[in-house]
Amino acid sequence: MEHTGFTIEGQGRSLRNLIGIISALGLLALLISIDAIWPVWLVAIIPAAIMAWEYLGNRYSRFTIDGHAISWVSGASEKTLPLADIDRVRILRRLDFSRTITIVDNQGQVHRIPQDCTPPVERLVKELDANNIPVSRAWFAIG
Repeated sequence: MEHTGFTIEGQGRSLRNLIGIISALGLLALLISIDAIWPVWLVAIIPAAIMAWEYLGNRYSRFTIDGHAISWVSGASEKTLPLADIDRVRILRRLDFSRTITIVDNQGQVHRIPQDCTPPVERLVKELDANNIPVSRAWFAIG
């Protein structure tokens, strides 16, 4: 069975971020209209500011795995690792339900895939298995 790999791309200017910004600003308007004390406003201001930063910065991200290499781009950083140089891949589920994917190369050097480049795990595992790269998983790791 031939595996051709896949590419996942994303950017900061997404409909999801725009809806998040509008929702957070709507929540802020609601809190102001019911005369909530100002520290409660932070519940809406902080997420709106973070999403607005991502939206305005429009940071580009890409993750690619093919028959020869794994590569990713996150903002200004870019990395490519040939599949022959990869010893193993660790996939951790964190307590906040996010995933951390770490690649360990043959020299023992650790390469963490940036969060905005994290691919769908089942697809990644399928491609890694097809290329005989060992994958270890840990559920609810703190690190």
